[in-house]
Amino acid sequence: PVISAIETTFLEPSGNLAPLAQMVTPNAKVINDTFENHNLINKYDSIIMNPPFGSGGKTAIDHVAKAFKHLKDGGRLVAIIPDGPSCMKHLDKWLYGNPEGKTKAERGEEDAVLMRTINLPAATFERAGTKVQAKLIIIDKYSSENARSDAAAEADGELDLRDAKNINELFDRIENMEAPKRVSTSASLR
Repeated sequence: PVISAIETTFLEPSGNLAPLAQMVTPNAKVINDTFENHNLINKYDSIIMNPPFGSGGKTAIDHVAKAFKHLKDGGRLVAIIPDGPSCMKHLDKWLYGNPEGKTKAERGEEDAVLMRTINLPAATFERAGTKVQAKLIIIDKYSSENARSDAAAEADGELDLRDAKNINELFDRIENMEAPKRVSTSASLR
C-alpha cells in the first residue's frame, strides 16, 4: 500500500530552531515547547528522537521512557542514546527492571521489545564538535503477549558500526539498511 500522507509533529524547545524545522517541513506541525511539557494524551505510531544525554545517560533514558508512553500499540521508538555503562544500566532497569519487583515500574516496561541496537562510531557527532560514543535503539510497543513474542522473533540484536572511520562511511553502510519488521497487532491477537 502507498501512504499518501504522513502526519509529522516536531517538538522543538528552541525558539530559533522551531521556525527552521517549519521551513524545511512545511506540512509538519511544529510545537515550540519542551518534550517534558508534551501531554501524554498525544499518541503516535512512530517517534524518532535525539534526547538530551544528561549525566550518565539518565536524562536520555527518562526521555525514552516518556516517549514510550506516547506510542500507540504497535508503535516504534527510535532514539539515539549515549553508549556507556551508566546509560546501559538505566536502559536495562527501565526495560527489564527487577523481576521480583512489587510494582509494575519495578518490573520494567512489560510492553517493550528491543528490536535492534546499533553501535555508532565516534565520528557520528564529529561535525558537532564532539566524539561522544552513542548508539541507536529501536523499541516497539505491544500490549499483547503474543505480539511481543512475535516481535521478539523479528528482533535482530546488535549491529556494531563503531569501526566506521567517518560520517560518510557510516552513511554508506546504513544507506540500504532496513529496520526489523513491525508485527501486526491484529494478527497477534490469537
